[in-house]
Amino acid sequence: MKIISRFAPSPTGYLHIGNLRTFIFAWLSCKKNTDNKFFLRIDDTDLERSKKEYEIQIKKDLLEFEMNWDEEFCQSNRAERYKIITEQLIKNGHLYDCYESVEELDLLRKVRQPFIYDRKKALELTQEKKNELKRNGVKPYWRFKLNKDEEISWNDEVKGVLKFDSKQLSDPVVIRADGTFTYLLISVIDDIDHGINYIVRGEDHVSNTATQIQMWKALQSEIPLFAHLPLLKMPEGKISKRTGGFEVFNLFNEGVFPITLVNYLLKLGNSHYNNEIFLTIDELINNFNIKNYNNASPNFTRKELDDLNMKIAYQIENKKIIDFLKNKLNIQTDDILWGILKHNIENFDDLKYWINRFENDEYDFSYLNDDEKKIAILAKKYLPAENEWNKKTWANWITSIAENHSEFLKKELFMTLRFAITGKKSGPEMSELIFYLGRKKIEEMLDLVR
Repeated sequence: MKIISRFAPSPTGYLHIGNLRTFIFAWLSCKKNTDNKFFLRIDDTDLERSKKEYEIQIKKDLLEFEMNWDEEFCQSNRAERYKIITEQLIKNGHLYDCYESVEELDLLRKVRQPFIYDRKKALELTQEKKNELKRNGVKPYWRFKLNKDEEISWNDEVKGVLKFDSKQLSDPVVIRADGTFTYLLISVIDDIDHGINYIVRGEDHVSNTATQIQMWKALQSEIPLFAHLPLLKMPEGKISKRTGGFEVFNLFNEGVFPITLVNYLLKLGNSHYNNEIFLTIDELINNFNIKNYNNASPNFTRKELDDLNMKIAYQIENKKIIDFLKNKLNIQTDDILWGILKHNIENFDDLKYWINRFENDEYDFSYLNDDEKKIAILAKKYLPAENEWNKKTWANWITSIAENHSEFLKKELFMTLRFAITGKKSGPEMSELIFYLGRKKIEEMLDLVR
């Protein structure tokens, strides 16, 4: 079938990896066929908590993944449409008005555990009593009237067959006393209006889906297919927007590549994953199947993510990684230097060390002992000429010193000069590094050895 799907973030906070996983799964499921359609819907009806800055950052983060949506819209622009539909539902008896105060409802929740709203009192209120309450300043809120005689069930793409006894569900609030709309009903209206027939979201929405299925029926619309993903967790518990610390833009700013996040999130909970790394959108689409994911909450481990990030760093096209390092980490490097250094770093702090090392004009060689300093000072005398500077320079330089000073072994010269030039006893291929740095830089460095 033609799939029309969507991702519906709420701009009440930044995009975190749990939201991102939902977006990736929904987008990849949809884009198996180019005729399918994908919407970005901004759920911004929470006027107190929604912020434009969050919406802007969410879109900016999503665009980093090169998984573009076909259309977008904001719920805040559709109030008139929601009003028309809710008035129809009120007229048809699917919505009813309630008059309890927030305090009364809070008290009921404390008394009744679990809380299931008893609608009998609200439904038995006479029009005369309702008018009296309104005259006294009480504004009604509205609930959707569930069919309590129906068992709600669906075949979930991830969780299999799910069943709910509607008697164990509360009639959900759909319009607040101030006239604003809650998520549940208007989400269904949006999905119907845009032809959404495939919905991917977190398992924390499973009970919402149960009530919304009856809303689809009340609106005489076909019910979509659902896939509810288990929530990511860490040893400390579930990951959520409110706990913070897992914002996508922060991960970018810590040097995690977008493609790393995609690969890592696709790996978690996938029984068919064989340590493959996919670097193109086509590879991601062709190798994705939501039915390969199990129902258990997978563990998000930062070390695993960072390890995968460096593995991917070695494989990404050089221009992409150089641009990313510049824009996200303010690390300036070039194609040649990155090629020399990339297999000798465990993280980007290591990369910063190497780059800073060679951008320096002043060096403190106090880490060298007296014998090492003598070798470094002596070595300067045998530096090959500028016209002899090539990828054989390093070997020729070591050989020249050894031939004129038999008291030194080549290995000793090799290790000492590496230590003097790089400040480390291991690292990149010296023949490549020396050629890249050039004679003038090496001479300037050795001039400072005292």
